Amino acid sequence: MTANEFDRVEPTEEQPEERRRRAGWVKLGIAGLAILGIGGVLTTAAWQQQAIFEAEAEAATLGLQASATPDGSGDWTWETASSGVIDIEIAPTVLKNLIPNGGAREIPIAVKNNGSGNMSLKVVLTKQTGAAIFEEPDGVAATINVEETPFTLTPGEKKEMTVTVTPGDLRTDLQGATGTLTVTATAVPAP
Repeated sequence: MTANEFDRVEPTEEQPEERRRRAGWVKLGIAGLAILGIGGVLTTAAWQQQAIFEAEAEAATLGLQASATPDGSGDWTWETASSGVIDIEIAPTVLKNLIPNGGAREIPIAVKNNGSGNMSLKVVLTKQTGAAIFEEPDGVAATINVEETPFTLTPGEKKEMTVTVTPGDLRTDLQGATGTLTVTATAVPAP
């Protein structure tokens, strides 16, 4: 037999049957592998579970507002602080025409949390501009009724206070003297 004779092997009747059998086993093997592959993917998917939690975060806002109502009407005209500090100036008309030992004058003031989070607030009464009139014991005594400072305000909460101005003997050199009272409220975020 030469090399060309081997190239031309004539199929016998047995060979097509053998090919069919072999092809059947190959198909069965491929089908088995496919089933195992799908089963493996399903098993892996069944063993993998994911839990995803999402949340948006937003910082609280600090919204300090203050008001002084010299007439005691209870109608508050709110001023908003541009930062965490606001000065509440007591209206000069309320402090006008003080007479020696003329009795106390009460000025209602209020602070309000207009922000979205709690705030700790410190309130201080400051005697400014022409402070000689506020020199005691002969001048004008000024106090504010804040039980404790700092105190905490929740969102939307307001706290009302009273500034009390009591003239003393008012020495003669204080006639016509002027001065300004300012209440300073300072806020910081609180838990």
